[in-house]
Amino acid sequence: MELHEIIAKSYAVGPAIKIEKTKYGSGNTYFVETNQEKYIAKTNERMDFVHIYDKVENLLNEMNILQSRIIKTNYGGIMTSEGVVLYEFIDGDSCTILTKSQSENAIRYIRKYNKALSLIPFKVEELDVKNHWDKARSIDFIINEFSNYLIELEIEIQDKKHIYDVINMLSKNRSRMTEQSKQLIHSDLGADNFIFKDDKIISIIDFTPEYNHEVYSLCQFIYWNNLWNTSNINKDDINNYLKIYNFGDDINIEKDAFYLLLLNAALYRIVGPLIDKLNRNIKDYKGLEKRFFILRELLNLNQ
Repeated sequence: MELHEIIAKSYAVGPAIKIEKTKYGSGNTYFVETNQEKYIAKTNERMDFVHIYDKVENLLNEMNILQSRIIKTNYGGIMTSEGVVLYEFIDGDSCTILTKSQSENAIRYIRKYNKALSLIPFKVEELDVKNHWDKARSIDFIINEFSNYLIELEIEIQDKKHIYDVINMLSKNRSRMTEQSKQLIHSDLGADNFIFKDDKIISIIDFTPEYNHEVYSLCQFIYWNNLWNTSNINKDDINNYLKIYNFGDDINIEKDAFYLLLLNAALYRIVGPLIDKLNRNIKDYKGLEKRFFILRELLNLNQ
């Protein structure tokens, strides 16, 4: 069934007069316009993610942290039987690369956002383990199981060695990582997940739930908005991001523990696609060159 038919059948919003893929974001995200309102439709959504977000958006909006509200279906549900979720449209700007000012504002906003998320009751069991990406969230999977996949992968010897080095480092520090205080976080904070008006952030979108230390969300932000966009990874820049996040407060994490989380974030971005390629018997790894570069450079910073 076409998206416009699903919307007409499942929602009391009037017929869609315009549907188009959004400029940024994943390929399953669409801008929808009716005679009265604008919306964002997402297809192939995960029910566990949507259930968590339904709780999050209600509570964050009550705390005056703007979140896009889920439009309920004609039957009061949060998702159609076809896996479509309709969200209210938040007017603003998004981009693929943040300016220095936008980055600093984003980090301050993430801290405020994380403080609010920490007040939301959450159990890790609310997140399903459906695929290898879900498994890769677990430090125990990385340490105890991923090596079995790694043996079969025909990647460059040096890349494989770097992965083993990171796994060994995480293994030696497992207790330090697992004993860090954890909470609900948004774990995919790329530039296009921030809505701006001028340089001021008005909302964070495309919620990707995870249960981890709050700084892990900062690590994912650094990965996409600093490490991904440079060929010269600079420790001073990374330390400055942590300093901005920690301004005027104590987040109770040592700097070397922060770098372990950053390594974990970088390895996660490699584990998922590698297992995916192995499962599909694909042996072309050229698209992962930048991910290997980031992991190698972070490993050098930690030695």
